[in-house]
Amino acid sequence: AAGVERVYARTVGAQDGLPMLADGRVLDVSNIIWCTGFQPNYDWIDLPIFDDDGRPIHERGVVTAVPGLYFVGLFFQSALASVLVGGVGRDAAYIAEAIANRSPVSLTNQFRSGTRQDARAA
Repeated sequence: AAGVERVYARTVGAQDGLPMLADGRVLDVSNIIWCTGFQPNYDWIDLPIFDDDGRPIHERGVVTAVPGLYFVGLFFQSALASVLVGGVGRDAAYIAEAIANRSPVSLTNQFRSGTRQDARAA
């Protein structure tokens, strides 16, 4: 698809709110999809998007406090089956549609300008 780049390098961190790869490149992207795994671990995500129990604050996987940030595979994301391989497809389709229908916004500008707001205060 136009504007899509396949990246095979491992993401090892973040720099100025952008993903940093093992080869040192920093990707200027407007969308990030974080797929959890068997046991979610969000320790490396340094964004104010978590509730008091450490779970992402989202609406069906869309993080409204950070445009362009999405999750797939969360416990009860939209249903009991959201965390299962057989049930994640519906949530993935919803997220793909949300990404396709949104206006491009650069995360770079939002986080470099210092206008980031704490989602817990909202």
